[in-house]
Amino acid sequence: MTNSKYINTLNIVYLGSSGSLFGSASGLKARLIARALIAENVNVTIVSKSWNDSNKGISFVGDTLENEGIAYCRVASELSRPSNIVKRNLLKYLLFIREFTELKRINKLMSIDAGILVTRSFISMLFYRFVSKILCFSLVINYMEYGSAMVTRNKFSQKVNDYFYERFTFKLVDAALPISEVLKNLILNVNRDLPVLKTPVLVDMNCFQKDLPKWDYKYFLFCGAAAFIEIIDFIIKSFELVSSKDIKLHLNCFGSPKEIMTLNDRISRSDKSKLIIFTSKLKYNDLINHYKSAIALLIPLRPTLQDKARFPHKIGEYAASGRPIISNNIGEMAYYFIDGKSALLADSYEFESFRDKMNFVINYPKEADRIGNEGRSVAEENFSYKMFGKGLREFLINIKN
Repeated sequence: MTNSKYINTLNIVYLGSSGSLFGSASGLKARLIARALIAENVNVTIVSKSWNDSNKGISFVGDTLENEGIAYCRVASELSRPSNIVKRNLLKYLLFIREFTELKRINKLMSIDAGILVTRSFISMLFYRFVSKILCFSLVINYMEYGSAMVTRNKFSQKVNDYFYERFTFKLVDAALPISEVLKNLILNVNRDLPVLKTPVLVDMNCFQKDLPKWDYKYFLFCGAAAFIEIIDFIIKSFELVSSKDIKLHLNCFGSPKEIMTLNDRISRSDKSKLIIFTSKLKYNDLINHYKSAIALLIPLRPTLQDKARFPHKIGEYAASGRPIISNNIGEMAYYFIDGKSALLADSYEFESFRDKMNFVINYPKEADRIGNEGRSVAEENFSYKMFGKGLREFLINIKN
């Protein structure tokens, strides 16, 4: 029998999440989408296959948790992540079976209307398409990266996956939530009749309202994956050209031990190595403090299809902090920000061009503060999760099976 709590409401499941629910950018986006929908009287359950969840002191009861109005179902909660790769791959199939069982249970409880799926795996997409057909709910793909354009995806299996994913996914799902104009156009080139709602980066503006203590030195800040060593190298070379000798560069990066070792080696070879600070795995509140204390926040974008198609989560957080962003006039930056008004956007991906924007912040601090405040207004109008719920709810109602 259906629980009366769910009568006459929209019931959504968020699928495909394998990162930490409370300790990753993907988990944060899932929660912000859920909170946006909950504010519009939508029931949301996030179904996660995370092995090790850094839940920040929030305890699951068995496989389930309810927090901030969101229901969570953690499929792998009773299993530890095997070190043996063969066992790990075998258990992936067990998790699919477990997930199907959990979705049947959820569907019996509340009759699922739609599933929002985040995955770059074509096989996983086929599994969820099968499940959605069996349980009679609409499947919406959350499309955030253009796999074929990613230089790091060079294995044969990845290329095969991307080929099938980009040619057939948008003919099989019921709707899509692309993160950029490039991805939106790619979808419509495959299936012009597919319902599409562009979904930008999302932030909780309340997290950035507190006045936090500032550091006693001035610095530029970059946050991102150590795997993007080409971009970090670009930042370091641009920083080496900056006129000031006392401004520091703060790199907060995460990655594998090998990637971190490569990054540390690159820092040690810099002429300004003594002015470069490296940190990793900062707590979220500390990270926000670092955002708000920086003289500017760096995120170079290359003139490649990969960077034109993506929309890094950090851009939303950077803007929300109220500090000026230094980037390039590439992709989504050009849709939301104006150079000299709400951000500092270099016209070319060259060291000198990026350096000039960094020097501007040093030489004109009051103007840089004004630009940062304008950037925060952009975040409030475009990236606040509270502004997104109503439109998404109406979109999901319109594509219901």
